[in-house]
Amino acid sequence: MSINFNGISSNATTNNRTKATETGNASGSVPVVKDDGNSASTGSGDNVSLSGEAKALQALEEQIKNLPVTDQNKVDHFRSEIANGNYQPNPENIATKMLDADKQF
Repeated sequence: MSINFNGISSNATTNNRTKATETGNASGSVPVVKDDGNSASTGSGDNVSLSGEAKALQALEEQIKNLPVTDQNKVDHFRSEIANGNYQPNPENIATKMLDADKQF
């Protein structure tokens, strides 16, 4: 029994698969074209605009990307405190904070 989907017979589908296999294009006889965003579109004229909130989020994201990974002033402060013998960590406080952080995941 032959099934016809929108005018495509099973023989045409088989022929397309065979051609795709012969040409190395396993997805069918139509090549995939990726849009790099540099070409002008002649489509339906749809436009996308960002809201003020989205623009603000983008600006914040850029600011965060430019921040250093570590707070060097804080590192220098604790380094000097440890070197001077003034830093006395509280093990209970550290354990509590570690457990609280673990609960977030």
